[in-house]
Amino acid sequence: MTKLTEIRQELFTIDALQIKAKFNCISDQVANYTFKEGGTKHELNIIADDCLFRNMKVCDIINSKRIDFLEHVIYLKNNDEWEVIHREVYAPKVK
Repeated sequence: MTKLTEIRQELFTIDALQIKAKFNCISDQVANYTFKEGGTKHELNIIADDCLFRNMKVCDIINSKRIDFLEHVIYLKNNDEWEVIHREVYAPKVK
């Protein structure tokens, strides 16, 4: 199973693939998207050699054929701070 497939499966498990990815930041094919699910916060960082649009769903981005970098970070709130509990990175062009 590739990292991209693992990330896709993680997002499918929490029903996040159909969420409209209202990006926090988008420019030059770079996007950042954060959403909360239960007591966790999820962050997606994307670099794609493709056009990204604000009305895209998370599955549209994940299914893009030209993703150069995709990072999925899961945070858990510990006291008043968010702590990283899981991080997956897909970067096919990085050796």
